[in-house]
Amino acid sequence: MQDETKMLYMPVPTDLKTAIQDHDFASSDFDNPIPHNREIKNLYILISTPRSGSTALCTEIYKQTGLVIHEYLQPFQYMPYLASRYGAIEKPAHTRSNPKHEIIVLSKYFEELVRHRAVDGTLGINCHASHLGYLNALIEQAKSLNPNLEVRKDYLHRLDIYKQAASYAIAKQTRQWSTVRPVKSTSAGRLKRLYICINAARCYQKLKIENDSIAPPNSGFKYDQILTYETNIEINLEETAAQIVAALCLTNKAQASATASSLCRQRSSLNDEVAKSIRDNMLLYRALHTIKGPLYKVLAYSNRLFRRLVHQHEVAKSITLLQINNKEGYALDQKSKQVFQP
Repeated sequence: MQDETKMLYMPVPTDLKTAIQDHDFASSDFDNPIPHNREIKNLYILISTPRSGSTALCTEIYKQTGLVIHEYLQPFQYMPYLASRYGAIEKPAHTRSNPKHEIIVLSKYFEELVRHRAVDGTLGINCHASHLGYLNALIEQAKSLNPNLEVRKDYLHRLDIYKQAASYAIAKQTRQWSTVRPVKSTSAGRLKRLYICINAARCYQKLKIENDSIAPPNSGFKYDQILTYETNIEINLEETAAQIVAALCLTNKAQASATASSLCRQRSSLNDEVAKSIRDNMLLYRALHTIKGPLYKVLAYSNRLFRRLVHQHEVAKSITLLQINNKEGYALDQKSKQVFQP
């Protein structure tokens, strides 16, 4: 029973601390003007890791065709945000379920993505390595609707993982993943710079593991094209996007969106300094991270306890699950986080 239930629901670790901005592809401004019920013929999947240039590539494809390729399977903000807006979230009917539980119905979510985001019979997904568990379920759902579905997978990676890790750590620190304003030269004091370097060293390890997991042949995927940030994004962005557009047989429809055309990349002297620092002192920063971990947990617990003492109510966290199929009669155990049959 335990193996079977894992196929029914998957946990979605929702964290809505970062607000969805107007220029973000998750915004309703990027929905199709008129939702349609056309059959999906092509599913394009760009597999990458954070800060590898995937957003820049997806933005360029959007500017050329109007197709919004986005992180629809990113569980922290985008998947629950879009599922809620498209009416694909339900409350469980089980009597033993916690009232905070919410269910994203995959079949409904996929149908609504097609209606609101597909162009010329093509839906595009920007999928990071950490989203692959959801991707496999979505591909199965798509093929159940159209057995003749064409699935194209491209792999985008960054050769310099040190710079990628520095960018990742700075974005996590500032919670600014993209911006339409020119990026100012970022500066930081010694303590803040040390904190960013420690996190960047941790990000480096995480990115290296994720890159190894999705790189051929480890991923098990047969990629149609292998792209690199240094060549296909920094130098040949427009040409790379045009090649993908041609491969998907999409119609060129130049978009006049000021938002999409003005997205700025994160570039500053701090990025280079952090990348160089972790390259030269990786072992030191990893050791400091080992020390920082327990201290951070103590501080976080103390902060929560202080808020309770002063009666500052925190937003109650809901447990979100992705329903893989339409079977009913299962719920999630609050303590073990395992699905059970009442």
